[in-house]
Parts: sequence; structure tokens; C-alpha cells
Amino acid sequence: MINNDKIVGICMFNSYNLITGKKTLNEILEESKHPYFLWNIIHSDIDDEVFDTFIDLMIGHYEYSEEYEKCSELLNIKNYEKDKRDKYKRKITKTDKVR
Repeated sequence: MINNDKIVGICMFNSYNLITGKKTLNEILEESKHPYFLWNIIHSDIDDEVFDTFIDLMIGHYEYSEEYEKCSELLNIKNYEKDKRDKYKRKITKTDKVR
């Protein structure tokens, strides 16, 4: 059985990889035994405030584990101009899998 801390770690790892473009949603769904995320990937409309909250949660998680490169990358995404941020937001729901 998987414990809560492990689930949180998986959510952070998958969400980070998806937002930063290191993996696509399809890749995570195909490769991960536990495709957990911080948000419901079925909903395609995530407003800026919620998106920032997800990024802040990931930054806090990676600060705690002293993975500062990830924190920096997430902070850069959070601080991008709206057009560029929207590109990252679109990545988090783009899939050709049946939902």
C-alpha cells in the first residue's frame, strides 16, 4: 500500500514534469504506475490564481527537499508574461487519451 507522503511526492513529480514540459500528459499516463497530479487533469480551464497556487505548492515542496533548480524553473514559469504562461497552462491538459 502506498502512503500519503509517497502520493504527495508522486503528485509533485508528475505535475512538475508536466508543467515544465519535461514529459507530456500522454507520456505520464502511459509510463507512470500512479499518474497522480495536483489538479484534475480532465478540467482544461485553470485560471491564473489556481495555476499560481499549484506552482507555489510545488516550490514549497522542492524548497523543503532542497531541489532549488526545480524551484527556480517553477518561479520563472510563474513570472512569465501572460502569453507565455498560457502556453504552460495548455500543456497540463493536452492529451489524446480518452477521458
